[in-house]
Amino acid sequence: MGSSVDHTQRLPPEILSEIFLFASSSFWTRGMLSPRQFPLLLGQICRRWRGIALGTPRLWFRIQSWPKLPLSCLISMVSVYIERSKPLPLKLSFDATCDQTLRDLFVNQSHRWGHVSIEHLEIQLPSARPVISAFQNDGFEHLRTLELRVAGHIPGETRNIMFPNLRSLTLIASSTDPPRHFSTPRVKHLRLDHPYSYKALEHIGSFLRRCCSTLACLELANVPVHDFELIGLIRLVPRIVDLNIHCGQSRAITQALLSSLHSTKAERCLAPKLKSLSLGGNVSASEDLLLDVIESRCGPTDVCEFLRRVELHLVNPYDVRALTRLRALLNSGMEVSVFKRVSRRPWYERSSLFKWEQINLVEDVRLFGIAGFTFF
Repeated sequence: MGSSVDHTQRLPPEILSEIFLFASSSFWTRGMLSPRQFPLLLGQICRRWRGIALGTPRLWFRIQSWPKLPLSCLISMVSVYIERSKPLPLKLSFDATCDQTLRDLFVNQSHRWGHVSIEHLEIQLPSARPVISAFQNDGFEHLRTLELRVAGHIPGETRNIMFPNLRSLTLIASSTDPPRHFSTPRVKHLRLDHPYSYKALEHIGSFLRRCCSTLACLELANVPVHDFELIGLIRLVPRIVDLNIHCGQSRAITQALLSSLHSTKAERCLAPKLKSLSLGGNVSASEDLLLDVIESRCGPTDVCEFLRRVELHLVNPYDVRALTRLRALLNSGMEVSVFKRVSRRPWYERSSLFKWEQINLVEDVRLFGIAGFTFF
């Protein structure tokens, strides 16, 4: 017969706590609360495990609302997680249009926000007022990551919103209005997505000037500016090491933009500190120019750093000659990832217009390396 001895009794509480944290990080795949949430399961094993779990705040600091649960159960669980995670900063994800009691639970903890994602922050609706009020009234000393999916314009009388220690800001917005109200003196990563506004250049440019000394990663998707304006925006942040540009259907990656990135042909090389480049969408310039730009930065020069990583999500087809050059870059030590479009997404899947599949630069080029073959 098997032994019924509990060998975990020999482990010190500190070691068992670390084991719980390790297991929790693997269990936390979607970060959503449910009655079978891992920290709650630990408390059902035995009295000792429950005591250790209750004394480990790092098991409880991640909270994401779960819409399929009954509201009363969800409110109770969120309250438990908030209480048991003290005094740690919270990692939260919630919908601004959720039940008022639940929303108040999240907003009332804004002084503990550490990493926060807020969906459907529609500024003209009453549901957004507590969040906007919290933005104005709290110091946000612990806030490091903020992701907002926001619609509408922040009222003109709203004073400057300060995030003194924010490191990463993502704005998926219907306009470029929100950044003009934000002050982020330590931000390193900025992502702007879907900012449709006739004042896009003014708002984005003003924001980039305020954080140009700290910004290291810039992601722009569907930004409604022309190529020369986009070049001007990137020049405002000469210290960036990671640049990600994805164009919508109405825009394209142009010859002017690519030429400005060339290490030798450009009069003044754009983003000279760049180490990672990601491009997506249509390319109106020649494929040869794109590859010339990448190859021109595959080693350190007097004007720019060594480009170490390239990722391409291009709607345009790739021919074997282009893929062969990309494979040569891969073999030289550069990290190269190339994706081809395989289908359109349904309109209701908002994360990306297309579905993508990665091309194997070793096997695919070898198998299909015949003259004239094209990857679509």
